[in-house]
Amino acid sequence: MRTWFYNFRHSFPIRLFLLHFQEHVLLLIIWVFLWLLMTGNVLKLFGIKYLMLLPEYLDRTSNLSYALLGTAFGAMVMTWNLVTYLLHASRFPFLAALSRPFTKFVLNNSIIPGIYLVLFLWASAMMQSQEMGLSGNQITGNLVYFIFGMIGLILLIGSYLLLTNKDIGQMKPGEIPAHLLEGPRPAARVQRPLLSDRLGANWGVELYLSERLRMRRVRSVSHYEPALLKGIYRQNHINTLLLQVMSLIALTMLGLLEDVPVFRIPAGASVYIMASMVLAIVGAVSYWFGRWRLVMLILLLVLIDTVTGQRGLRHTNQAFGLDYTTDTRPPYTNAFLDSIMDARQRELDRQQTLQILENWKARQPGEKPKMVLLVSSGGGLKSAVWTMQVMSRLEEASPDTLMRQIAMMTGASGGIFGMAYQRELWLRQQDGHISDYTLPSYNQRMAGDLLNSVAFSIATNDLFYPGLRFVRDSLSYRKDRGYSFELQLHENTGYVLDKDLIDYREPEAAARIPMLLIAPSIINDGRRLIISPQPVSYLCRPPMPAGMTGIVNADGIDFRAMFHEHRADHLAFSTALRMNATYPYILPEVRLPSEPGMDIMDAGFRDNYGITMVARFMEVFQDWIRENTSGVVLIQVRSWEKTPEIKTADRNGVIRDLLNPLGVIGQQLRLQDFDQDAQIGFLADLFGPEMFDVVRFVYQPGENQDPASMSFHLTPRERENILAAWDLPHNQQALKKTLGLLGASE
Repeated sequence: MRTWFYNFRHSFPIRLFLLHFQEHVLLLIIWVFLWLLMTGNVLKLFGIKYLMLLPEYLDRTSNLSYALLGTAFGAMVMTWNLVTYLLHASRFPFLAALSRPFTKFVLNNSIIPGIYLVLFLWASAMMQSQEMGLSGNQITGNLVYFIFGMIGLILLIGSYLLLTNKDIGQMKPGEIPAHLLEGPRPAARVQRPLLSDRLGANWGVELYLSERLRMRRVRSVSHYEPALLKGIYRQNHINTLLLQVMSLIALTMLGLLEDVPVFRIPAGASVYIMASMVLAIVGAVSYWFGRWRLVMLILLLVLIDTVTGQRGLRHTNQAFGLDYTTDTRPPYTNAFLDSIMDARQRELDRQQTLQILENWKARQPGEKPKMVLLVSSGGGLKSAVWTMQVMSRLEEASPDTLMRQIAMMTGASGGIFGMAYQRELWLRQQDGHISDYTLPSYNQRMAGDLLNSVAFSIATNDLFYPGLRFVRDSLSYRKDRGYSFELQLHENTGYVLDKDLIDYREPEAAARIPMLLIAPSIINDGRRLIISPQPVSYLCRPPMPAGMTGIVNADGIDFRAMFHEHRADHLAFSTALRMNATYPYILPEVRLPSEPGMDIMDAGFRDNYGITMVARFMEVFQDWIRENTSGVVLIQVRSWEKTPEIKTADRNGVIRDLLNPLGVIGQQLRLQDFDQDAQIGFLADLFGPEMFDVVRFVYQPGENQDPASMSFHLTPRERENILAAWDLPHNQQALKKTLGLLGASE
């Protein structure tokens, strides 16, 4: 027993495993992070684990999608082995005296990838069974294809190295090129003595695993010339570096094909590719700078930030359709905002919207109809699908009622996608292009994956410098993940949203469709940017009595007023939707052509539920609403419960207690909820109970089911779960209340 334990401790796999923990924890952190993603311990809300465990390719989870995921994982495994071979092989002189040293290194370096692989196979099998209801044979087939993909890539790279790497039987001292006998890399001179100095020539290794999966005794290499062994490692290392460079070139070439759907690999595969790149970068810095690697990584990041911040080298995402070529830029200053949205302009814009409301009223059956205002929360495709489900089912329950009675709608991120798509379908039905805009097939289209193309673009394009361009209305823009996102959205929805902002001006003005207000957040100062084909400056400042000017600042900006000289009317409508749903890092921040530049991100950071915009609209038009309607019905479509469970901090340790005060930052959505409850109370007091009603349709998962993720990717189970929420008792009660209110027109 003692002998077995001794051999175990001094085996090559165990020594390598321990060496990783001692010398290169940064590399291990990458594996740990992937494991946390895969198990849902990190970013669970965004559904990353589904991307890792249920890959989707060409809108299907299949053998092929698992094979592609396995291929990407195989690339990461080989990157791991190439990097660690560079860093550690020279610590083990006995390797250089063996045939095929890299092959043997890979076999003995498989503990960490092996642990991850076993965890993946188990977690994926459970996920396929629970989420997709697959049989044992189907699950086995998918996992076998994953393994085939992994092994195929490993064999491909391994074959290249087997053909190009030299071993002890292929190199003689006289054949070693001079450059392979040069001194050690700079970092090697400043490293502290290796641990192998204390544990022996091979860092305490006495056994290694051979290709036949048998343990072999390590032989002494003292009879070999050190120059010969060093030359073998140098030659192997150069081959390894060349392979990494070739892989990088191949990756960038693959990015040229992002417009072709067949090349949009599963998002989980892109995650493995990005992890491989991080491994390669950290490994390269560690190889050249040794103990200084952390300092050099920080300096490298600072250098990259400095260089890419220079004019001509910095890439910023642009709003497609706007003209960025003009030299004049509107000044982003308080004085300029006051000049383009002064009291006179606000009144002109208000009068124009009053005419739209008159046109809306003329289309209603009663003398004083109920005005419906619709708001939807953010939440990725979950919110988009839920919003369409609510709108479609309401229309089915009371045909030709809902869309006709909605005067205005707004919301955040995913909710806006569902609203915009449903509104466009309603317009197309009126024009005779389709027969029924509430068909379930349209909801299925909206539920299509949007993440594969985004993740692929990040991995093959955005992490480098986006060089490809496309032309829209004779204006050139760079292709990046923003472009990929919009392209995928158009493909999923049949290109019906491929319009300019101005294309909706006439239908809105004639009240053929509801007004749609898109209000993303401005990073610079926290204001909201209000995007509409109509002039809406009256929504950009709280209403104040005459003579009380200068007391409040503009908290919003009318997009068309600000950028009218930059073709604001021709902004791509899909770009407006994307700006409203720009969650950090997933989608790029849009830079608008002002001075200084205006950076745009998700509307949810300012108002995730749309209530603030509705409250402003009702306050501005309160007199008209009282005189011309029988009241307002505010329909709120929510992707989260209104009253979640209260968390406890009773079991916090000292560290968590120190961080506990920061927890309020993570309660942003709850804080918005409280603030907007106050706004709803204000509206109820302003109009009275006879003129104001609120109806909420709230998505909740079924009993003992996980909620759908807040992501641009939904699994089949998640979509079914979202659709089924319509039948929950509280939503059926909301339906009855809505039908009763909409039938109460005078």
